[in-house]
Amino acid sequence: MVKFIAKTPLIAIIYAAVLTFAAIFIPSTELYSEALFVFQVPYTGYLFMVVYGLYISLILASLYQFSKHRGFRLMLPLLLPVLVTQCVVPMLEQVMYGETTGVMSGSDSLMELLKRAVTVVFVMLVAALLFNRPLKDGEELKSKPKKKLPKNKKPEPAGVTYKIKKIDLAVKMLVLPVVYCVLYFLVWYFALWQSEAARVYYSGDPELRSFVTEIVLMLLENARLVPMALLKGLLLALCMIPLLKELESNRILFIGMTIALFLGPAVYMLIPSPVMPHSVRIAHLIELSVLAVLYGALTGFLMHISLLRRVPQQVVVAGPASKTKKGAAATEDAVAEAAEEAPKKGRKK
Repeated sequence: MVKFIAKTPLIAIIYAAVLTFAAIFIPSTELYSEALFVFQVPYTGYLFMVVYGLYISLILASLYQFSKHRGFRLMLPLLLPVLVTQCVVPMLEQVMYGETTGVMSGSDSLMELLKRAVTVVFVMLVAALLFNRPLKDGEELKSKPKKKLPKNKKPEPAGVTYKIKKIDLAVKMLVLPVVYCVLYFLVWYFALWQSEAARVYYSGDPELRSFVTEIVLMLLENARLVPMALLKGLLLALCMIPLLKELESNRILFIGMTIALFLGPAVYMLIPSPVMPHSVRIAHLIELSVLAVLYGALTGFLMHISLLRRVPQQVVVAGPASKTKKGAAATEDAVAEAAEEAPKKGRKK
């Protein structure tokens, strides 16, 4: 694991470089290009870009260390959760409905999604090379040294397998989007909407009303937020199924990785934006962080308990005939016969 962590700064720098070059070669509309030209990215912007790349590389390093598969064989199951959590879900609303500021159109959002996706895929290719753990000759035959277990904990039986309870997981795929929708509106009001800068930026009104009033007004003006929240919750839950199969034997690690992947868009908010003021961006960072921790912990726990743990049955080796029920019965019959024959032999003599 230490060798993996030592390689993460290189991947972070590669991420920032590829994202910068992708922004050059993937064009935007004229209006958004002018906004980018006027906006001067501060040096801290490039620094936070590297920070986000470092965050992604640490997640990949952990996954390549603790997952069942290795190298490019692991990259395929990881593509779905990483792309959905880091690219698709954060940009989904903007791609479908366009930017609310009017500067960034739907096509610009699609180009931004493409930039992020290309960068993430390239970084995952590099990670598959750098974090590859080739098997040495006979390594699969060597057993790992056993650690001392706590007194109350029994050792894990060899050959334990896991199977997903499909019906149970399907029910949770229906429940989790509703949970995400409820959490989304709660966190939206108590985290984002408490910021006066966010209220002025989105509604032009600095007044803070009650929770019910604000929710009703928001839904009247923008009712599409409900199906959008349901869709986001469903996508986030579905994309974690491949990761569930990779980390099936470790519930704590799976929950931690789920939270970490859901936190990615919040970390991305550290990077300065040409269309969002600093105070509004920080309010979104808090909102996304709280939502990711709550929904990530709940999703990880509920999905992992949908696994059926199969312990191999111990083969009972049959003992000697005298120790079995049939053998014991045969012995008793033999003793009875011998007792009956003894008086007969005495009479003959």
